Order: sequence, then structure tokens, then C-alpha cells
Amino acid sequence: MKCPKCGLTQPENSQECLRCGVVFAKLGLAPQQSRIPVESAGPFPEHEPPRTPEKRRGIGPIPVPKERPAQTMGNDPEVGEIRLNRSGSGDGRANRHPQSGIDPDLPDVELVDDERPSAAAAYFEDETDFVPEIRHLDKNDWLVLASGPVIALVILFFPFVSHIFSTLGILVHEMGHAIAGWLLGYPSVPAFDLHYGGGVTLHLERSIALLVVFYGLMAAAMYTYRKNITTLVLLGVLLVVHIIISVTQMKHIVILFMGHGTELVIAGVFFYRALSGAAVVHAAERPLYSAISFFLVFWDVRFAFRLMTSAEHRSMYEEAKGGGHWMDFSRIAEDFLQVDLKVVALFFFICCFVPLVVGFLCFRYQEYLRLGVNRLVVRDPAAAREQ
Repeated sequence: MKCPKCGLTQPENSQECLRCGVVFAKLGLAPQQSRIPVESAGPFPEHEPPRTPEKRRGIGPIPVPKERPAQTMGNDPEVGEIRLNRSGSGDGRANRHPQSGIDPDLPDVELVDDERPSAAAAYFEDETDFVPEIRHLDKNDWLVLASGPVIALVILFFPFVSHIFSTLGILVHEMGHAIAGWLLGYPSVPAFDLHYGGGVTLHLERSIALLVVFYGLMAAAMYTYRKNITTLVLLGVLLVVHIIISVTQMKHIVILFMGHGTELVIAGVFFYRALSGAAVVHAAERPLYSAISFFLVFWDVRFAFRLMTSAEHRSMYEEAKGGGHWMDFSRIAEDFLQVDLKVVALFFFICCFVPLVVGFLCFRYQEYLRLGVNRLVVRDPAAAREQ
């Protein structure tokens, strides 16, 4: 029926109007019958129920993932999750796994090949989904590789510039003696030789305390990585090799050889930096690294070749430092190995090409090396895989 005053449709047998409050029996007004039956609206709730996410967006609840949070495109929480494929396929690409309630019509997203290794390496500690790839030389790499030997040869033919770079070689040479001495228990001080020229490293008496500190650090490292079998085996091998060298005459040979040997080590590091661009702030550093690397290699190749082929140069080398055979290779050949100096020179001549080969291999398999190093520094690989 309808209210006679305002015309609002009322439920059957209503005593007063729900809109204007008119009491039908008090006013003596007879409400009009409605042709359309209306059900009772029922009482209004005292408090409005809280709006749940289901009512707010019209979707089901989103379960909280038990794994670590997946990557999202930007900061929008409404975007579907982007997860790296952890299945056995090992293709290294990103597969989309929408949670319940996420719009299924969103387009699938895949990581670009150039972004895939860095994303995998940064996201998963164990990098189980990281697929390493072999690096190849591009145009800039070839230019850097070609500029190094050209600049190095120019430096060798200009005595003043060659003297500057050879001073760097002397610093590296004497630092190599000093580092090897400290590792084997001999406190060492590198210095320039202002009397005869070149450099000299002063070795003091052997210190048992240094060896105790070294072996204590090795024991601490082995205890720290006791759950990483690969790292533990590697540390054990290094410890055994150090003990063998330390208790035999090899310690003197190593200390003497690591002067020229450190020059080759630095040449290899610089050559790797030139090719890969690792630790390079400015682009001009790459050809400079390449030039220094090739200069050290050419400098040592010339030195070894002269010792092998020229009796005059061997005599001049052995008479250096005032005579007495104080030079490194002459001491190794005559005092410890009892061989001709040409044999040691030949061995070093072959070693001169190792930095270029090793540096190039490190560049080519850079991603494999990084993956291996990352696995070595993990204390507990099993716990890292579970996270």
C-alpha cells in the first residue's frame, strides 16, 4: 500500500509511514493498497561490517608465498609476480606464475637475455638458476687488445718512457719478494737499490710467530667453511702445499722466483681488466691496462731471451750487484737446483706467455669463474639452497 501523504510504497499492515512518519490510525487516513507486494526491509545493522579485500576488489584472498618474495615490475603491488623458473629445465628464463585472484589476462613477462644472469645472480644466493655463458670479443675489445702491444713496443724503444714503466716493474718485483717472504715466515722489507740500481728486498730471520699466525688463520678459515666441502678441500690442499714448501728448500726458490713471477701475475691481472673492463672507472683505463700488461710481458720476454741466447748477457747478469751471484735466477740455478742458468731462463721464457693465456681464459669464462667463487664463499650450501 502507499502512504496517503507522501506516496511512499509501504509494506502491508504498516502502522506508520517509513518516510514521513505519519501514523495512519491516528490521522484516520486509510493508506492506498499497492499493486506490487513489497517484502519487509528488515532492521538496519547497528554497525557496517568491515570491508574485506574480497568485497573491496571482488577477488579471492591472495595467499602469502612461503618462498622469498618474487620480483615485480615496478612498485605496483597489483602487478602479477615474476618468478625465475626453479624447475629442472634450467633454461634460465623467467616464467610467470599468477597467484589466485590476479588477472589472468596480464601478458607474460620474460627477462631479456642480457638481464638474465645479473638478475639470477643477485636474487638467488646459490644461483641454481644462473646459466653462465662464454664471453666473446666485440669491436671495442679487439681495439683494446690491438692497442696494447703497439703502445708497449713504442714504450720499449724510447728509453726515457721505458725507464718510467720499468720503475713500476721494479716496485712489483720487490713487492713479490716481500709478500712471498712474509707468507713463508720471513719478515721482509722491499726497497730501491740506490747503490747498484734496481731494487733489493731485505729478509730478516725466520719468525715462528708468523707461521703460527698463518696456520691459525688457515685453521679458522677451514672451521668457518667446514660445511662447504669444496672450499674445505681447496683450503686443505693449499695448507699441505704451504707446509711442503715451508719445510724444504723450496721456500728459498719460491721467494727468489716470485720477484719476476709477481710481474707476470700483475701482467695477467691487468690484461684481464683490459679485456673485461673489470674495476674500470673510465674507458681510457682499458688501453692503459693493456699497454702495461704487454710492456711487462715484453720486458720479461726480452730478459729471458737474452739470458738463453747471449753469454755476454748471462755474464753481465751474474756480475750485477757487485758480483757474487746475488741475482735471483743465478742463485736458483747454482745454489739450489745446480743447473745451468739457461735452463732457468728457458723455464721463465715459457712462463712469460702464461699471463696472456690465463687472462684471456678468465675473460672468456668470466661468468663461470664468478659462479665458482660465489659457491666457494658460501659457508653452508645446503642451508643456502633451502632459503
